[in-house]
Amino acid sequence: MTLLGTSVWEGHPGAATRVLLPMGIAFAVSAVRERVPLTWLLAASLTVFSGVLALWHVPDDPREFAAGRFANGAYVVRLDTGWHGLERDGRKAWVWSAREGRLAIETAPRSRAPLRVRVRVRGFAPRTLEIREFETVLWRGAVGAKPEWFEITVMPAQPGKLSLTLRSDDPPSRESDHPDARMLACALYDVEVR
Repeated sequence: MTLLGTSVWEGHPGAATRVLLPMGIAFAVSAVRERVPLTWLLAASLTVFSGVLALWHVPDDPREFAAGRFANGAYVVRLDTGWHGLERDGRKAWVWSAREGRLAIETAPRSRAPLRVRVRVRGFAPRTLEIREFETVLWRGAVGAKPEWFEITVMPAQPGKLSLTLRSDDPPSRESDHPDARMLACALYDVEVR
């Protein structure tokens, strides 16, 4: 441990847990062969807590909005341009857009098979919303102030990659009377890919 450079100990999670794992295994094997007292083995096992700590705070992508599995693969939905910061209330998450927000969806395996995408959205006030892939309008309809599910079927332009834009041409509304209040049009609550 004393011979490891500072780069192994920096950041969270650091590389120390991964680097010292072979040393811990080697110590356990040697201790069993030498028949050391049980207290030595228990003291050496205290490093398990550092591994738990490293797994407790797993770094995440702040743009990742949803992920899941479908019958033949998996998907990840990332927030692209046009969204305010992600908001959370317990396990629920949502994100607001002022007029237009883009989603980047990746699927594995990468195929050109048609995808059924379900989105749950609401307007800050009742408004018309469009879901587009580039310039092609896939869905257009009215959304209210309560979250509702809408489903579209789309053929990805690139294998395994899909770019959707949620857009409202109705003027956005100010969220409050505060001078720094955001202009809001619609909120995205959930995305599912099938």
